[in-house]
Amino acid sequence: MLTFLGFAMIATFLVLIMMKKMSPIAALVLIPALFCVFAGQGAHLGDYVIDGVGKLAPTAAMLMFAIVYFGVMIDVGLFDPVVRGILRFCKADPVRVVVGTAVLAAIVSLDGDGSTTFMITVSAMYPLYKRLGLSLVVMTGVAATANGVMNTLPWGGPTARAATALKLDAGDIFVPMIPALAVGLLCVFALAYALGLKERRRLGMLALPGGADPQPVIVAAADSAAAAETDTSEIGPAASGRNAGPRSGAASGAASGPASPAADTAAVGFQGLDPRRPTLRPRLYWFNAGLTAALLTAMIMELLPIPVLFLLGAALALTVNFPHMPDQKARIAAHADNVLNVAGMVFAAAVFTGVLSGTGMVKRTWRTGSSAPSPRAWGRTWPW
Repeated sequence: MLTFLGFAMIATFLVLIMMKKMSPIAALVLIPALFCVFAGQGAHLGDYVIDGVGKLAPTAAMLMFAIVYFGVMIDVGLFDPVVRGILRFCKADPVRVVVGTAVLAAIVSLDGDGSTTFMITVSAMYPLYKRLGLSLVVMTGVAATANGVMNTLPWGGPTARAATALKLDAGDIFVPMIPALAVGLLCVFALAYALGLKERRRLGMLALPGGADPQPVIVAAADSAAAAETDTSEIGPAASGRNAGPRSGAASGAASGPASPAADTAAVGFQGLDPRRPTLRPRLYWFNAGLTAALLTAMIMELLPIPVLFLLGAALALTVNFPHMPDQKARIAAHADNVLNVAGMVFAAAVFTGVLSGTGMVKRTWRTGSSAPSPRAWGRTWPW
Protein backbone atom coordinates (compact mmCIF):
# COMPACT_ATOMS: atom_id res chain seq x y z
CA MET A 1 0.00 0.00 0.00
CA LEU A 2 2.74 2.44 0.89
CA THR A 3 4.51 1.63 -2.37
CA PHE A 4 1.41 2.52 -4.36
CA LEU A 5 0.81 5.70 -2.37
CA GLY A 6 4.43 6.77 -2.82
CA PHE A 7 4.35 6.42 -6.59
CA ALA A 8 0.87 7.95 -6.74
CA MET A 9 1.97 10.97 -4.69
CA ILE A 10 4.97 11.63 -6.92
CA ALA A 11 2.90 11.13 -10.09
CA THR A 12 0.13 13.43 -8.83
CA PHE A 13 2.65 16.11 -7.95
CA LEU A 14 4.33 15.96 -11.37
CA VAL A 15 1.06 15.95 -13.31
CA LEU A 16 -0.38 18.95 -11.46
CA ILE A 17 2.86 20.91 -11.87
CA MET A 18 3.24 20.13 -15.58
CA MET A 19 -0.42 20.94 -16.23
CA LYS A 20 0.03 24.18 -14.25
CA LYS A 21 -2.94 23.41 -12.05
CA MET A 22 -1.01 24.26 -8.88
CA SER A 23 2.02 26.32 -7.99
CA PRO A 24 5.09 24.32 -6.98
CA ILE A 25 5.00 25.58 -3.38
CA ALA A 26 1.31 24.73 -2.93
CA ALA A 27 1.77 21.30 -4.53
CA LEU A 28 4.79 20.49 -2.36
CA VAL A 29 2.75 21.21 0.77
CA LEU A 30 -0.80 20.06 0.06
CA ILE A 31 -0.22 16.85 -1.90
CA PRO A 32 2.09 15.20 0.69
CA ALA A 33 -0.27 16.24 3.50
CA LEU A 34 -3.21 14.64 1.68
CA PHE A 35 -1.35 11.40 0.97
CA CYS A 36 -0.13 11.26 4.57
CA VAL A 37 -3.78 11.19 5.63
CA PHE A 38 -4.50 8.52 3.00
CA ALA A 39 -1.71 6.42 4.50
CA GLY A 40 -3.43 6.57 7.88
CA GLN A 41 -0.62 8.56 9.47
CA GLY A 42 -2.24 11.99 9.57
CA ALA A 43 -1.68 12.21 13.32
CA HIS A 44 2.09 12.20 12.73
CA LEU A 45 2.06 14.82 9.95
CA GLY A 46 3.40 17.53 12.25
CA ASP A 47 6.35 15.39 13.33
CA TYR A 48 7.22 14.53 9.73
CA VAL A 49 7.10 18.18 8.64
CA ILE A 50 9.19 19.43 11.57
CA ASP A 51 11.76 16.71 10.89
CA GLY A 52 11.93 17.68 7.20
CA VAL A 53 12.23 21.39 7.99
CA GLY A 54 15.04 20.69 10.44
CA LYS A 55 17.01 18.83 7.79
CA LEU A 56 16.52 21.49 5.10
CA ALA A 57 16.94 24.60 7.27
CA PRO A 58 20.74 24.86 6.61
CA THR A 59 20.12 24.64 2.88
CA ALA A 60 17.47 27.36 3.05
CA ALA A 61 19.79 29.60 5.07
CA MET A 62 22.60 29.12 2.57
CA LEU A 63 20.39 30.00 -0.41
CA MET A 64 18.80 32.99 1.31
CA PHE A 65 21.99 34.68 2.42
CA ALA A 66 23.93 33.79 -0.74
CA ILE A 67 21.27 35.61 -2.78
CA VAL A 68 21.40 38.60 -0.42
CA TYR A 69 25.20 38.69 -0.48
CA PHE A 70 25.65 38.59 -4.25
CA GLY A 71 22.67 40.90 -4.73
CA VAL A 72 24.38 43.47 -2.53
CA MET A 73 27.63 43.00 -4.47
CA ILE A 74 25.78 43.80 -7.70
CA ASP A 75 24.13 46.83 -6.06
CA VAL A 76 27.43 48.29 -4.87
CA GLY A 77 29.03 47.85 -8.31
CA LEU A 78 31.43 44.95 -7.76
CA PHE A 79 30.73 43.57 -11.26
CA ASP A 80 30.47 46.91 -13.11
CA PRO A 81 34.20 47.11 -13.99
CA VAL A 82 34.03 43.49 -15.16
CA VAL A 83 31.18 44.33 -17.53
CA ARG A 84 33.02 47.39 -18.87
CA GLY A 85 36.24 45.42 -19.32
CA ILE A 86 34.49 42.64 -21.21
CA LEU A 87 32.77 45.11 -23.54
CA ARG A 88 36.06 46.90 -24.22
CA PHE A 89 37.65 43.54 -24.97
CA CYS A 90 34.88 42.57 -27.37
CA LYS A 91 35.26 45.54 -29.75
CA ALA A 92 33.50 44.54 -32.99
CA ASP A 93 35.00 41.05 -33.45
CA PRO A 94 32.24 38.39 -33.40
CA VAL A 95 34.58 35.87 -31.74
CA ARG A 96 35.41 38.27 -28.91
CA VAL A 97 31.77 39.24 -28.50
CA VAL A 98 30.54 35.65 -28.14
CA VAL A 99 33.41 34.62 -25.84
CA GLY A 100 32.82 37.78 -23.79
CA THR A 101 29.17 36.79 -23.45
CA ALA A 102 30.21 33.43 -21.98
CA VAL A 103 32.66 35.03 -19.55
CA LEU A 104 30.14 37.64 -18.41
CA ALA A 105 27.37 35.06 -17.92
CA ALA A 106 29.70 32.81 -15.92
CA ILE A 107 30.78 35.65 -13.63
CA VAL A 108 27.30 37.00 -13.01
CA SER A 109 26.02 33.46 -12.36
CA LEU A 110 27.93 33.57 -9.08
CA ASP A 111 24.80 34.97 -7.45
CA GLY A 112 22.96 31.70 -8.15
CA ASP A 113 19.94 33.45 -9.68
CA GLY A 114 19.38 32.62 -13.34
CA SER A 115 17.04 35.56 -13.94
CA THR A 116 19.67 38.04 -12.73
CA THR A 117 22.27 36.40 -14.96
CA PHE A 118 20.17 36.81 -18.07
CA MET A 119 19.05 40.35 -17.23
CA ILE A 120 22.60 41.60 -16.77
CA THR A 121 24.12 39.61 -19.65
CA VAL A 122 21.40 40.40 -22.16
CA SER A 123 21.18 44.10 -21.26
CA ALA A 124 24.95 44.50 -21.54
CA MET A 125 25.44 42.53 -24.77
CA TYR A 126 22.15 43.04 -26.62
CA PRO A 127 23.04 46.46 -28.14
CA LEU A 128 26.33 45.07 -29.43
CA TYR A 129 24.67 42.02 -30.99
CA LYS A 130 21.99 44.16 -32.65
CA ARG A 131 24.43 46.76 -34.00
CA LEU A 132 26.73 44.09 -35.47
CA GLY A 133 23.94 41.84 -36.74
CA LEU A 134 25.03 38.84 -34.65
CA SER A 135 22.58 36.06 -33.94
CA LEU A 136 20.60 36.60 -30.75
CA VAL A 137 20.17 32.82 -30.52
CA VAL A 138 23.93 32.55 -30.09
CA MET A 139 23.84 35.10 -27.28
CA THR A 140 21.07 33.39 -25.34
CA GLY A 141 22.45 29.91 -26.01
CA VAL A 142 25.94 30.76 -24.79
CA ALA A 143 24.57 32.54 -21.72
CA ALA A 144 22.32 29.58 -20.90
CA THR A 145 25.21 27.12 -21.28
CA ALA A 146 27.48 29.14 -18.98
CA ASN A 147 24.68 29.57 -16.45
CA GLY A 148 23.96 25.83 -16.57
CA VAL A 149 27.53 24.98 -15.62
CA MET A 150 27.71 27.61 -12.88
CA ASN A 151 24.36 26.44 -11.51
CA THR A 152 26.27 23.57 -9.86
CA LEU A 153 27.44 26.05 -7.22
CA PRO A 154 26.15 25.07 -3.76
CA TRP A 155 23.68 27.96 -3.70
CA GLY A 156 22.56 27.38 -7.28
CA GLY A 157 20.00 24.68 -6.49
CA PRO A 158 20.97 21.21 -7.80
CA THR A 159 23.94 20.79 -5.46
CA ALA A 160 21.88 21.94 -2.50
CA ARG A 161 19.12 19.47 -3.32
CA ALA A 162 21.61 16.62 -3.77
CA ALA A 163 23.26 17.46 -0.44
CA THR A 164 19.86 17.46 1.24
CA ALA A 165 18.95 14.07 -0.20
CA LEU A 166 22.30 12.56 0.81
CA LYS A 167 22.25 14.27 4.24
CA LEU A 168 25.65 15.87 3.58
CA ASP A 169 27.04 19.38 3.75
CA ALA A 170 26.88 21.09 0.35
CA GLY A 171 30.64 21.66 0.51
CA ASP A 172 31.25 17.92 0.72
CA ILE A 173 29.66 17.57 -2.71
CA PHE A 174 30.80 20.79 -4.34
CA VAL A 175 34.52 20.84 -3.52
CA PRO A 176 35.27 17.50 -5.28
CA MET A 177 33.33 18.81 -8.29
CA ILE A 178 35.52 21.90 -8.74
CA PRO A 179 37.81 20.22 -11.35
CA ALA A 180 34.76 19.09 -13.31
CA LEU A 181 33.32 22.61 -13.02
CA ALA A 182 36.56 24.05 -14.43
CA VAL A 183 36.49 21.59 -17.33
CA GLY A 184 32.85 22.46 -17.96
CA LEU A 185 33.68 26.16 -18.16
CA LEU A 186 36.51 25.44 -20.58
CA CYS A 187 34.06 23.54 -22.76
CA VAL A 188 31.65 26.50 -22.62
CA PHE A 189 34.40 28.88 -23.72
CA ALA A 190 35.42 26.48 -26.50
CA LEU A 191 31.81 26.34 -27.68
CA ALA A 192 31.58 30.13 -27.56
CA TYR A 193 34.80 30.41 -29.58
CA ALA A 194 33.47 27.99 -32.21
CA LEU A 195 30.17 29.86 -32.46
CA GLY A 196 32.08 33.15 -32.68
CA LEU A 197 34.13 31.81 -35.59
CA LYS A 198 30.93 30.76 -37.31
CA GLU A 199 29.50 34.26 -36.87
CA ARG A 200 32.76 35.80 -38.11
CA ARG A 201 32.62 33.68 -41.28
CA ARG A 202 29.00 34.71 -41.77
CA LEU A 203 29.48 38.44 -41.21
CA GLY A 204 33.20 39.11 -41.55
CA MET A 205 35.14 41.61 -39.40
CA LEU A 206 32.84 44.50 -38.54
CA ALA A 207 33.18 47.99 -37.13
CA LEU A 208 30.92 49.69 -34.63
CA PRO A 209 28.94 52.59 -36.14
CA GLY A 210 30.74 55.84 -35.39
CA GLY A 211 33.74 53.96 -34.01
CA ALA A 212 32.57 54.43 -30.43
CA ASP A 213 33.08 51.82 -27.76
CA PRO A 214 29.86 50.25 -26.49
CA GLN A 215 28.68 51.41 -23.10
CA PRO A 216 27.64 48.72 -20.62
CA VAL A 217 24.16 48.77 -19.21
CA ILE A 218 23.28 46.65 -16.20
CA VAL A 219 19.60 45.92 -16.27
CA ALA A 220 17.23 46.36 -13.39
CA ALA A 221 14.01 45.39 -15.13
CA ALA A 222 12.74 44.69 -18.62
CA ASP A 223 9.48 45.28 -20.43
CA SER A 224 9.20 42.12 -22.48
CA ALA A 225 6.24 43.38 -24.46
CA ALA A 226 8.10 46.46 -25.64
CA ALA A 227 11.15 44.35 -26.43
CA ALA A 228 9.15 41.92 -28.52
CA GLU A 229 7.43 44.76 -30.38
CA THR A 230 10.73 46.46 -31.16
CA ASP A 231 12.35 43.22 -32.28
CA THR A 232 9.49 42.64 -34.73
CA SER A 233 9.87 46.09 -36.19
CA GLU A 234 13.62 45.65 -36.73
CA ILE A 235 13.57 42.26 -38.42
CA GLY A 236 13.16 43.65 -41.93
CA PRO A 237 16.05 46.16 -42.05
CA ALA A 238 18.44 43.88 -40.19
CA ALA A 239 17.69 40.96 -42.48
CA SER A 240 18.05 43.05 -45.61
CA GLY A 241 21.37 44.40 -44.37
CA ARG A 242 22.73 40.91 -43.80
CA ASN A 243 21.52 39.68 -47.18
CA ALA A 244 23.32 42.54 -48.89
CA GLY A 245 26.71 41.36 -47.67
CA PRO A 246 28.85 41.09 -44.57
CA ARG A 247 29.89 44.73 -44.50
CA SER A 248 26.76 46.37 -45.86
CA GLY A 249 24.94 45.70 -42.57
CA ALA A 250 27.52 47.71 -40.64
CA ALA A 251 27.50 50.44 -43.30
CA SER A 252 23.72 50.75 -43.18
CA GLY A 253 23.89 50.91 -39.38
CA ALA A 254 26.35 53.79 -39.60
CA ALA A 255 24.18 55.58 -42.13
CA SER A 256 21.13 55.31 -39.93
CA GLY A 257 22.59 57.75 -37.41
CA PRO A 258 24.97 57.88 -34.47
CA ALA A 259 22.52 56.44 -31.96
CA SER A 260 24.32 55.06 -28.95
CA PRO A 261 24.02 51.44 -27.81
CA ALA A 262 22.54 52.71 -24.57
CA ALA A 263 19.79 54.34 -26.60
CA ASP A 264 19.25 51.08 -28.44
CA THR A 265 18.86 49.37 -25.11
CA ALA A 266 16.27 51.89 -23.96
CA ALA A 267 14.42 51.47 -27.25
CA VAL A 268 13.83 47.78 -26.58
CA GLY A 269 12.46 48.36 -23.10
CA PHE A 270 15.51 47.77 -20.91
CA GLN A 271 15.74 49.94 -17.84
CA GLY A 272 19.38 50.11 -16.84
CA LEU A 273 20.85 50.89 -13.46
CA ASP A 274 22.16 54.43 -13.26
CA PRO A 275 25.99 54.39 -13.32
CA ARG A 276 25.71 57.08 -10.62
CA ARG A 277 23.11 55.19 -8.61
CA PRO A 278 23.22 55.85 -4.85
CA THR A 279 23.94 52.20 -3.99
CA LEU A 280 27.38 52.31 -5.64
CA ARG A 281 30.33 52.15 -3.26
CA PRO A 282 33.46 52.83 -5.36
CA ARG A 283 35.60 53.58 -2.30
CA LEU A 284 34.77 50.15 -0.90
CA TYR A 285 35.39 48.29 -4.16
CA TRP A 286 38.56 46.54 -3.02
CA PHE A 287 37.02 45.70 0.34
CA ASN A 288 34.08 44.04 -1.42
CA ALA A 289 36.36 42.24 -3.88
CA GLY A 290 38.56 41.00 -1.03
CA LEU A 291 35.56 39.92 1.01
CA THR A 292 34.18 37.94 -1.94
CA ALA A 293 37.54 36.30 -2.61
CA ALA A 294 37.95 35.44 1.08
CA LEU A 295 34.43 34.03 1.21
CA LEU A 296 34.95 31.77 -1.81
CA THR A 297 38.37 30.68 -0.51
CA ALA A 298 36.96 29.79 2.90
CA MET A 299 34.19 27.84 1.19
CA ILE A 300 36.65 25.82 -0.90
CA MET A 301 38.89 25.18 2.11
CA GLU A 302 35.80 24.24 4.17
CA LEU A 303 36.84 26.46 7.07
CA LEU A 304 33.19 26.78 8.10
CA PRO A 305 29.90 25.33 6.83
CA ILE A 306 28.70 27.21 3.77
CA PRO A 307 25.49 28.53 5.44
CA VAL A 308 27.59 30.06 8.23
CA LEU A 309 29.97 31.66 5.71
CA PHE A 310 27.17 33.36 3.81
CA LEU A 311 25.42 34.41 7.01
CA LEU A 312 28.61 36.16 8.12
CA GLY A 313 29.39 37.51 4.63
CA ALA A 314 25.92 38.98 4.06
CA ALA A 315 25.85 40.59 7.51
CA LEU A 316 29.33 42.08 7.05
CA ALA A 317 28.61 43.32 3.51
CA LEU A 318 25.39 45.03 4.59
CA THR A 319 26.96 46.60 7.68
CA VAL A 320 30.03 47.99 5.92
CA ASN A 321 28.41 49.13 2.67
CA PHE A 322 25.15 50.40 4.20
CA PRO A 323 25.84 51.44 7.80
CA HIS A 324 22.47 53.17 8.19
CA MET A 325 19.48 51.02 9.12
CA PRO A 326 17.06 52.40 6.46
CA ASP A 327 19.59 51.62 3.70
CA GLN A 328 20.03 48.07 4.98
CA LYS A 329 16.28 47.55 5.05
CA ALA A 330 16.00 48.91 1.52
CA ARG A 331 18.64 46.50 0.19
CA ILE A 332 17.03 43.52 1.92
CA ALA A 333 13.63 44.55 0.57
CA ALA A 334 15.07 44.88 -2.94
CA HIS A 335 16.08 41.20 -2.91
CA ALA A 336 13.19 39.89 -0.82
CA ASP A 337 11.33 38.60 -3.88
CA ASN A 338 14.13 36.21 -4.92
CA VAL A 339 14.81 35.21 -1.31
CA LEU A 340 11.16 34.44 -0.60
CA ASN A 341 10.75 32.34 -3.75
CA VAL A 342 13.83 30.26 -3.03
CA ALA A 343 13.31 29.87 0.73
CA GLY A 344 9.62 29.14 0.29
CA MET A 345 10.42 26.41 -2.21
CA VAL A 346 12.96 24.82 0.13
CA PHE A 347 10.64 24.77 3.15
CA ALA A 348 7.76 23.49 1.03
CA ALA A 349 10.07 20.72 -0.19
CA ALA A 350 10.70 19.92 3.49
CA VAL A 351 7.05 18.88 3.78
CA PHE A 352 7.37 16.63 0.74
CA THR A 353 10.60 14.95 1.86
CA GLY A 354 9.44 14.73 5.47
CA VAL A 355 6.25 12.89 4.57
CA LEU A 356 7.97 10.72 1.99
CA SER A 357 10.58 9.59 4.52
CA GLY A 358 8.49 9.58 7.69
CA THR A 359 5.68 7.41 6.34
CA GLY A 360 8.14 4.89 4.92
CA MET A 361 7.03 5.52 1.33
CA VAL A 362 10.57 6.24 0.17
CA LYS A 363 11.90 2.90 1.43
CA ARG A 364 9.03 0.93 -0.07
CA THR A 365 9.32 2.64 -3.46
CA TRP A 366 13.10 2.15 -3.42
CA ARG A 367 12.75 -1.56 -2.69
CA THR A 368 10.33 -1.89 -5.57
CA GLY A 369 12.57 0.04 -7.96
CA SER A 370 15.72 -1.79 -6.83
CA SER A 371 14.38 -5.30 -7.29
CA ALA A 372 16.64 -5.63 -10.34
CA PRO A 373 20.32 -6.38 -9.61
CA SER A 374 22.53 -3.28 -9.27
CA PRO A 375 26.26 -2.83 -8.63
CA ARG A 376 27.21 -2.96 -4.98
CA ALA A 377 29.16 0.30 -5.32
CA TRP A 378 25.92 2.15 -5.96
CA GLY A 379 24.67 1.34 -2.47
CA ARG A 380 26.60 4.15 -0.79
CA THR A 381 24.85 6.75 -2.94
CA TRP A 382 21.41 5.97 -1.54
CA PRO A 383 20.42 8.32 1.32
CA TRP A 384 18.66 5.61 3.38
